[in-house]
Amino acid sequence: MTGAPTNKPHKLAVLVRHGVLPMELGLVHQLFGNARTPSGTPLYQPLTCA
Repeated sequence: MTGAPTNKPHKLAVLVRHGVLPMELGLVHQLFGNARTPSGTPLYQPLTCA
């Protein structure tokens, strides 16, 4: 790693297991999906995995 800034958001895998509440899943997507740099670039790309 060079430490150079990148414009691509980090991919975040959200694992869905039996018994997870939809609210819990939605909360993770809200928190990480709305995280932005000061210039408005997304920091994360949350992906749901089952």
